[in-house]
Amino acid sequence: MTGHRHLLRLTALLLSVASATSSGAQRPGTALLLGRVTVDSTRQLVAGAEVLIPSLSLRAITDSLGRFRIEGVFPGRRGLRVNRLGYAPLRTAVEFSSGDTVEMEIGLTPSAEEMAAIEIVARQNASRTMLDFERRRASGTGVYLTADDIQRRHRGRLAEALRTMGGVNILTGSTGGTYLVGARADRASTCFTAVMLDGSWAYDGDRYQAPFDVNSIRPDDVAAVEYYRGLSNTPVELQGIRNSCGVLVIWTK
Repeated sequence: MTGHRHLLRLTALLLSVASATSSGAQRPGTALLLGRVTVDSTRQLVAGAEVLIPSLSLRAITDSLGRFRIEGVFPGRRGLRVNRLGYAPLRTAVEFSSGDTVEMEIGLTPSAEEMAAIEIVARQNASRTMLDFERRRASGTGVYLTADDIQRRHRGRLAEALRTMGGVNILTGSTGGTYLVGARADRASTCFTAVMLDGSWAYDGDRYQAPFDVNSIRPDDVAAVEYYRGLSNTPVELQGIRNSCGVLVIWTK
């Protein structure tokens, strides 16, 4: 069956819709939702945004390039929510048909009021974040870097600082991205490390999600890093996802 591919550009409201034919690879009888989230005024990519279809309990988190993918969307008009700390929430509805692939570019508007509140909360919670970091570091189950460690080691790229941590394997992709991978990973069968960014999963190990490019974060913006090589040494609070190839936790300033 030949489906349809729709391209949507969203800000606070739906601005435009275009369509073309495509072969689609989604499950029979359902639609596929693809897209990316940007800042509406600058087109800067937004990582860690939550994209939800509440009526179907479907959810995705944008990767380091702002991209997301949601499969198995049943036909009909579905409410869509997009949330990211520091931005005004987006609420809209999208019509899905059987066999469709819907592509969306979603523009979020920074919230001045929320950003002011975040700044206050960030100052109040910064010490707690580092307490959690120090608590896990005291357990000795992972590898840890502070901001000072990163500054001494990064040579302009976060990956260079990560290379100095024991047990870390780094892969450079064909398009230039730099990724952490499992110990047995190779180019034929790569198992990418899960990445948590400021408390939200930027990449949770889903094979349909783009892995997280560690060099998409400036070393000067990083407050601390935690790395757990496998499930056996990953703290309980960081488990529950497809993290058999390890977990990298990045805290920004």
